[in-house]
Amino acid sequence: MMDINFFICSVFAFFAWTVIIIKFIIVQRTIKWLHIADNNEKFNGKISVIIPARDEEDDIFDALHSVLNQEKVNMEVIVIDDHSTDKTGNIIDQVADTYANITVIHNPSLNPGWLGKCNAMNYGLSKATGQYIIFTDADVIH
Repeated sequence: MMDINFFICSVFAFFAWTVIIIKFIIVQRTIKWLHIADNNEKFNGKISVIIPARDEEDDIFDALHSVLNQEKVNMEVIVIDDHSTDKTGNIIDQVADTYANITVIHNPSLNPGWLGKCNAMNYGLSKATGQYIIFTDADVIH
């Protein structure tokens, strides 16, 4: 004889997984993927890449170049030096001298109720002009 608790748990698990699978299928059908049909075709929308950075002197140079060297993309890069105490700001300025599509913001004022990274991201967002926004960290290689 089957234990009633086991039966109830099995039925519940079956229905829970069924709901999860159905929702997954619905979401997959409604997502509009950003897709470039041909590798030789340039994406026409403008992308704003926002990078908050604080004390990232070991990683910021490579991270910025990995973003700025993307091909066939109309993009602006907004880097916010969030009160760094190391050479992060100097490195960002050196990279900005090489690329025309980078905007550097040093030490944005801290709005009441905002803290650190969230404030830097919000400040960068206020300067963005792109149709699409990408937030990334200063230690990520793209």
